[in-house]
Amino acid sequence: MVGAKPPLPPKHVWSIRTKLQVEGRMRDLALFNVAIDSKLRG
Repeated sequence: MVGAKPPLPPKHVWSIRTKLQVEGRMRDLALFNVAIDSKLRG
């Protein structure tokens, strides 16, 4: 497969965020949020 991958659906983003919060993985959650934010800003 060549080219960009399709974006994660919002449902998947929220499930990943929730899982990281429940597990107390604040560093991973912060990095995930930065990655999503930078992706949205272009």
